[in-house]
Amino acid sequence: MAGSGPGMGIPMSEVAQAVTGKANSVSPILGGVTNQIFALLSQGMSGSGLSSGPLSGILSSIGGLGGLFGTTGGTIPSGSLGGTMSGASLDKFRSKIIPDSELDATEQQIKANALNVRGQKNKPGRQCAGLNTAPPENIQNRINYTIKMLHIYCPSAVKLTQPDTITSAYRSPNYNTCVATTGDSGPHTQFIALDIPYTIIPLNEIRAACYKMHSEGITWGYGEYPGDQFFHIDCRGYWAAWAGNKGTHPNYVNPLDNLPNVS
Repeated sequence: MAGSGPGMGIPMSEVAQAVTGKANSVSPILGGVTNQIFALLSQGMSGSGLSSGPLSGILSSIGGLGGLFGTTGGTIPSGSLGGTMSGASLDKFRSKIIPDSELDATEQQIKANALNVRGQKNKPGRQCAGLNTAPPENIQNRINYTIKMLHIYCPSAVKLTQPDTITSAYRSPNYNTCVATTGDSGPHTQFIALDIPYTIIPLNEIRAACYKMHSEGITWGYGEYPGDQFFHIDCRGYWAAWAGNKGTHPNYVNPLDNLPNVS
């Protein structure tokens, strides 16, 4: 790609290489798309500049992709529960995030408990003993939205301030490989999910909360595990429901899995 932007002093080839490289570091697919866009632009530019006209807007949008998808962590505007979480590995979940400053005292205590959970199978003598770790500091705010929504919609969520009320939260990649098949990009490995026993938040309560949130366009990943007597909940940005480990109930159906998708 030849030429440079008037007054910019930056060769077009360097602009393309920098932006495409950034996109490719996030996702090969995104990198490929970005490269295709630059190739199309180069066909009609004939050395024209980047500083004005529609090309400027297009390239500004491309440049903004790095800020949207490029790094882990990030926040959304204060007072809002919307927005897409940063982090390439979270693209498929389109998860939401809120900063620690928007958690009240109860939610902060729930989060403190979640940060200390290592999982039942991580205990000494179990098959995955010692494989789990604390979540990396740069992803610890990812669980905030899940905690906030639980506290708003489930009265029994206040019980989660007590020890041993959350059975699974963050899973390191090694631990997750040992206990599940969701891989490095699973919701627990991304620290957007909690597993909670039915004895802490009853099924009728969490189901009612999910129905209400669904009716209001709030999206979740929600799984019921009757064989183990717990439910899974995560803050993905689209609706998903399932039943796992059905135990002695092979025909068990999660009643929420027939709800229409919202995203």
